[in-house]
Amino acid sequence: NDVQRPLQDECDGNPNLPNERSKIFINKRGDGFKYVRDWWDYPAGPGTECAEVLDYDGDGNDDLFTCQAPNRPPLLYRNNASQRRFIDVTDRHDLADGISDAEVRDLDDDGDGDLVTASTAGYFYQPNAGGHFGARVLVGSALSGTGNSVEVGDADGDGDLDVYGMVFGTRTTNSDDVLYLNDGNLNFTSAGDVPSASGSAQQVITLDPSAGPRDAFLALNGFGRDIAPGLIQLIRMVPAN
Repeated sequence: NDVQRPLQDECDGNPNLPNERSKIFINKRGDGFKYVRDWWDYPAGPGTECAEVLDYDGDGNDDLFTCQAPNRPPLLYRNNASQRRFIDVTDRHDLADGISDAEVRDLDDDGDGDLVTASTAGYFYQPNAGGHFGARVLVGSALSGTGNSVEVGDADGDGDLDVYGMVFGTRTTNSDDVLYLNDGNLNFTSAGDVPSASGSAQQVITLDPSAGPRDAFLALNGFGRDIAPGLIQLIRMVPAN
């Protein structure tokens, strides 16, 4: 509810749990972790849907890109190492569109991380041009639902990064997912629907191949608020006979 509660009574007499802030913990040289609130004053709310580490400006310091609640605009923080603070630089980039998930990968192979996002409108990428994220470019639609989660990997083994889109249907139905193949010039074509298991869309994760050049995708179908969680799927493209 975006209201910080009194420290002496975290729930303030309300039986519901308060919304918590996302946090940063620093590694104390292998001797545990320490919470450092002063480094990152992330806004209160329902939490963070995604958190990505990146060096968007190429200064050698790890910056932070985060999703907020589903379909709200993301936030980008620059690491000001000299002041030990992460500074909100969201308004310096084209980041006004709401998203549900994001990945940072070098789609155009120019040495810096680009954004790949999922949203109600589908799946998009935003190139990093000299430390600036420009306007989003459509990879493809979510077809029978909305974009819930997104991953990037070389699905067809041609050396280019492709985009796997997990599609959210409803809380009781699981729409088929989508896979978009990159021709090497950031032109994406659909490889067809990816059959989903029972349950409801939750998250997709890229797995490095155990053998061969093709990445695999681990699909989690356990959103399950109104139905039992679905099966976990391991998905990989195979050559046509």
